[in-house]
Amino acid sequence: MIDNKKCKDFLTLLEQISLDIKWACVTRADVIDDRILDLCRSAGCVEIHFGLDSANKKTQSLINKNLDMDMLEKRCKYAQSIGIRTKLSIILGLPDETEEDIIHTVDMLKEIRPNEIQIYPLMPYVGTDLFDKNKDTGVYLLEKDLSKWRQDAFQ
Repeated sequence: MIDNKKCKDFLTLLEQISLDIKWACVTRADVIDDRILDLCRSAGCVEIHFGLDSANKKTQSLINKNLDMDMLEKRCKYAQSIGIRTKLSIILGLPDETEEDIIHTVDMLKEIRPNEIQIYPLMPYVGTDLFDKNKDTGVYLLEKDLSKWRQDAFQ
């Protein structure tokens, strides 16, 4: 969880030293507020990436996300209003997600209207409940040899 005081102190310092750099970050909509977004913008932030994963409560519960969709939309709209681009990411292939669930997520993206959308395949991390529940089936694993399994979608 983010320490809001440390975050605000860091952003204030970053603004004060005037590095004149542009940067982006990744966060959750439920751990920041408008004041942090204002400080981000003042310190040079040009884009914020929020993880949506899925707009479906049932699916979010399965992955321990439980994101408040109204809060996400509010954070995106405010960030855009102060000149910060927004990116939302979703994950395709989440357990038990139906075609209707995916359509619901797409409809939510249309409603929120982020500047950019990023789509990831499901890639459970070793040690997570999702990985542990599926490691024997191989359904969600990219490699049967776990030593070769890539744990990061950015690789």
